[in-house]
Amino acid sequence: MPFLVPPRSVSTNSIVVLFMVCLTLLQDCADDREVCVICDGTELSTGSSPDPSKDLGEPSSGRLDRGTANPVIHAQVVTNPVEKRSWPRWSPNGDLLVYNLPVDADNSELYLLRWRSDTPAERIAFTNPAFRYFPVLRHADGQPSRLVYSKVTANGAGLMSAPVDGTKEQVLTDEADTLDEQADYFGDRIVFQRTRIVSGVQAIWQLELASTTIARLLFNCLDSACVDPRFSPDGTKVAYSSNQDGNFDLFVYDLLTSKSTRLTHSLYDERHPSWDPGGERLAHISNRDERDDVWILELASGETLKVLDFSLHDRFLDWHPVDPNVLTFVAGDTLEHGILFIYQELIGT
Repeated sequence: MPFLVPPRSVSTNSIVVLFMVCLTLLQDCADDREVCVICDGTELSTGSSPDPSKDLGEPSSGRLDRGTANPVIHAQVVTNPVEKRSWPRWSPNGDLLVYNLPVDADNSELYLLRWRSDTPAERIAFTNPAFRYFPVLRHADGQPSRLVYSKVTANGAGLMSAPVDGTKEQVLTDEADTLDEQADYFGDRIVFQRTRIVSGVQAIWQLELASTTIARLLFNCLDSACVDPRFSPDGTKVAYSSNQDGNFDLFVYDLLTSKSTRLTHSLYDERHPSWDPGGERLAHISNRDERDDVWILELASGETLKVLDFSLHDRFLDWHPVDPNVLTFVAGDTLEHGILFIYQELIGT
C-alpha cells in the first residue's frame, strides 16, 4: 500500500514510526503535523502489501470479504494529523483518495493521493485560502473532472465545485442560515446534508446539476435529524442516518419508490454509512462498545459484524469503490484529533 510523503520536510527518523508506539503516544503524533508513518513499520514499494507476519492487534470479529478463513487486517497511517472534519473519499474508479488537512482554525487544504503509487500526495492549489472540507471527486469519461466540497462562507457553509487544479471555483449552494455538508454524487445528482443554523434542523437535500434545482429529498425528518447521505453503487438508493428514536440508526431511501426502510434498531448510534462495491453491505461507525468502531451490516441478513477493535474513536469512512478489501477512515484518541488509516485484508494469507 502507498504512503504519503508529508507536505513539509521531516527528518528520516520521524518518518517511520511503529504502530503501537503511535497508539501509545497518539496525542503527541496528532500535535506533530510532519509525521508520516506506516503502522507495521515497513516501507512499501508500489503495489506491495504489508508483511502478514506483522499483524496489528487482535484479529477482527468480521471480514471485509467473504470466503477467507482467519482474515488478517493491517493498518497504515497515510497522513497525520487530521481533525474531526477530515474526510477521506475515493474517486469512483478507486485510483485517487481525496481528503482535507486542516492548517489552522480558518483554513483547510485539500490533497490528492494516488492509490498504489509512490507519488507524494498533491496539494490542490486554490487561489484563495479558506476552510474547505468534505471533498468528493466527480468523474467524466473515467477521469476525475471536478471536485465538490464544502466551504465556510459568510452564510455558514456552502457547496462548491472546482477542477482538480483548484481553479475557477464555482458556487453550487450558499444560502443564508445553512451548513451544506457531506455531499455525495451520482451522475448529475448531488445529495447533501443541510443544517439550519438557527433551528438546528438537519435534513437531506438533492441538487440536480443540469437544472440547478435544489429540493429536499426526505420529509420524514421533521422532528429528527437525517444526516450522512450516501448513494448506492447503482445510484437507486441513498443510505443515511436518523435519530428518530433518540439515537442514530441506519436507513435506506429508495429513489424509485420514494420510500425509506429502517435497517437498524439499537440503543446505540450508527453513523456514516458507506456501501461496499456490490451494494450488499454497509460499513458504518457504531458506539455500541462504548467507543466509535467500524462495523459492517449485511443487508440481506441484517447481521452486523465488528471489523476493527482498537482503542480509538473512528469517524468518517469510505469503502473503496472497486476493491472490497480496502476501507479508509479517520481514527483518534478523541473526537477532535486523529490519523488517517487505510485498512486492508490480505486475501489468501
